[in-house]
Amino acid sequence: MNNCKEFDELIVRPSSGDKTRKQAMRELIKNGCVSSLYHHALTFSRIDWIRNYALLSLVKIANLTTMSADVAVTIRDEEIIFSDNVDIKKIRNKAARYLFLFVLTPKKPSKFKKIALMGLLAGEYWDYCDELLNDQEVENWVKQTILKYKKNKSKKI
Repeated sequence: MNNCKEFDELIVRPSSGDKTRKQAMRELIKNGCVSSLYHHALTFSRIDWIRNYALLSLVKIANLTTMSADVAVTIRDEEIIFSDNVDIKKIRNKAARYLFLFVLTPKKPSKFKKIALMGLLAGEYWDYCDELLNDQEVENWVKQTILKYKKNKSKKI
């Protein structure tokens, strides 16, 4: 995970092309650099696909259902296999935490917050969802979405 900074620099360097940036994003995922992915999801506005790719990566990582050593995520029809030294459980929980923080971030477009929220709901991170429900600063649509999801989930049981 010590290469994260190197790949971050490639992504933000103005002279890097999209091909280089895409490879750097793959490397961030492969190495379990969820903090870097969160940073790019949160701050990158110059190139939309980087923000989208990073946010989608966090959602995919947070929703991993296996703790096997041979695990991968698929983004845009491309399978990215994690490095052997990546602790899947650790990055899964960390990715969920970053999705939670993304939903709490003020002045982010709701379409991106919805992606992060859906990642929390799909992964059934109820502690984070309950925290969002109890937070007075959280937008009403977030609370309504969580309540509706919980209601629909309880009907299926």
